[in-house]
Amino acid sequence: MKLFKGAVTSDGLPDCEMAACIRGGAHPNLIPVAGKVSGHPADTHGFVMELIDPYFGNLAGSPSLVSCTAE
Repeated sequence: MKLFKGAVTSDGLPDCEMAACIRGGAHPNLIPVAGKVSGHPADTHGFVMELIDPYFGNLAGSPSLVSCTAE
């Protein structure tokens, strides 16, 4: 499950990111989306994805102010 913490993410608006992931459809390089989260108690946006095989790992860490801005 991916829940968005704020109104804007490093990739843009949560609704735009969710729409792009859902519209991506079936592809071997994309994690399938099972559905959108609705009725969250804190009105948080999010979606549910299929489990990722443990063979795969993260390519990078979370974004930070330093990684998202030029020096």
